Amino acid sequence: MGKPMEIAITDVLKVGQLVRSRAMQDKQGVESLPYGDGEIGVIVSFEEVPRQEVRGVPYDGPTGHVVKILWQHRGTVENMPDWYAAELLEPLPS
Repeated sequence: MGKPMEIAITDVLKVGQLVRSRAMQDKQGVESLPYGDGEIGVIVSFEEVPRQEVRGVPYDGPTGHVVKILWQHRGTVENMPDWYAAELLEPLPS
């Protein structure tokens, strides 16, 4: 699930940490439609997801994660793939 990462999302974000969403950027670095730009949330948990296979070959790389975020203004928990969270979420100082 998602792209392999050199640094695990659990090294960047921690459970209980506040985060702010930011606008997504396309491959040329131009901002695309914002995904709730500026929304504040808290990391609730990480769920490990084993990587399946790549083009029919078993993948033996690192395990992926689903990041669970409780959004402050919505009061809902969202499950977000690790590669998406790395692109979208900005850690806030505590």
